[in-house]
Amino acid sequence: MSNLREDGFLLVILAFLASSINVGVVAFARETAEISVEFTPLTYSNVVFVTLIAVVAAYSVLAVLKTYTSNYYEYFGYFSGLVLIMSFMPIGHVAADIPEAGIPEINVLGLVHVVTAVVIVMGLFKIEQRKN
Repeated sequence: MSNLREDGFLLVILAFLASSINVGVVAFARETAEISVEFTPLTYSNVVFVTLIAVVAAYSVLAVLKTYTSNYYEYFGYFSGLVLIMSFMPIGHVAADIPEAGIPEINVLGLVHVVTAVVIVMGLFKIEQRKN
């Protein structure tokens, strides 16, 4: 049970780190690229909430892969890359329905996806390496 408690604490730290970086990216983009405040996918609460969901989902996938495969690092890396690529697909569809969506908003949304993926994957790999 202490292992689960420790993992939970580390996941909260990882989620906080990823969310903080993403909120910083959005805040910087609002100042420099004139990102619309009304562009709802890039509001601070949405960025934090979706990042938290991504951390829990990634941890769950890693736990399942670790349970059923011996080569879980490699499979998790492949799966993470595939999910990142697939996460770009709905950006155009979501942005097409939002009148405030311009090229800067779409670019920052894509950057937030990449930052989230890199921080989560690297963080989970570090957590797993620390256990071994």
